[in-house]
Amino acid sequence: MKKPGHAVIPILVSAAASAVLMQIGGILALTCLVPIGVLAFSRGVKPVWFSTLAAAVIHCLVLLGIASFMRQRDFSYLVTPAAFLWNCTSMTITLCVFAWIVAPPRAVPSTAFRFIIGGAVVCGVFAVGLRMVSDTGGLYTIMTEQIKALDMELGLGDQWDITSITRDVFAMIARGGGLAMAVLFLFANRQIGIVISAIAGKKKMSSGVVHFFAPPVIVWVLSFSLLSVIVFAKFIPVQPLEIIAWNAATMCVLLYIAQGLGIVMYFLSIPERSRWSRMAMTFLIVFLIMSPGINIIVFGVILLLGIAENWVTFRKFDKTSSTPVM
Repeated sequence: MKKPGHAVIPILVSAAASAVLMQIGGILALTCLVPIGVLAFSRGVKPVWFSTLAAAVIHCLVLLGIASFMRQRDFSYLVTPAAFLWNCTSMTITLCVFAWIVAPPRAVPSTAFRFIIGGAVVCGVFAVGLRMVSDTGGLYTIMTEQIKALDMELGLGDQWDITSITRDVFAMIARGGGLAMAVLFLFANRQIGIVISAIAGKKKMSSGVVHFFAPPVIVWVLSFSLLSVIVFAKFIPVQPLEIIAWNAATMCVLLYIAQGLGIVMYFLSIPERSRWSRMAMTFLIVFLIMSPGINIIVFGVILLLGIAENWVTFRKFDKTSSTPVM
């Protein structure tokens, strides 16, 4: 048992690393939660929450310093009070949500449901914040300028309808895309944290998803959600209800993808299989998931596996050890 004082340095290092990654921008900013994840899988629950709160404080202090610098240089219009408050609040909530996923005080609900709930909270916070900080027209303007810049680089000329593309992107985000991206963001940071902890010898690589089963009622929620999407999109056009239905369907799809991954991991972890065959199959699956175009088919198959397990038994476990058995 490590003494509490021994965890102070890792807590501060993790918090500082997370806060710095938030400010860097670009693709590295998407890994801002990884230090918290590494701490979770190497130190335990309490250090994670101390580090999470410390990271939130450091993040807010850095933003305060940036705001003060901007005001001294007469750029105060770039850092409004609303933007400052939203940035501090959104990142603090995101940090706390991630800490709850990787180091929950209680193991209820299951990890998959914590991802769904956490993703919904993060997505909602950013949606409300963007609504408060920028009007819809401003967001359209920003995205239009970015698409135009990409259009010039690719030399596509007038082949793109910029306004239509911008609207389609916002429509996709509102109809479940935002929830899916938030869950993927949280999941990727957790998995990278697990890998780093395993490489450092602090944690064994585990496949908790092997034991995940979505509640049977989810298949009915999925069916009702898809039916509602058709009704509110085609027959009784009510956009708010259509958006709610899309997000409910996305939640169910994510849960069944998790269940499908559990089935795949189950067959990869059967003791009778040789180490080399497991590695080869794992590499093949990762390669297919990372291949554009093909990965859509792979995720579709995984989704169907998860749904099919409502009627077909794919996984059996040794009751005494929870070990996969044929």
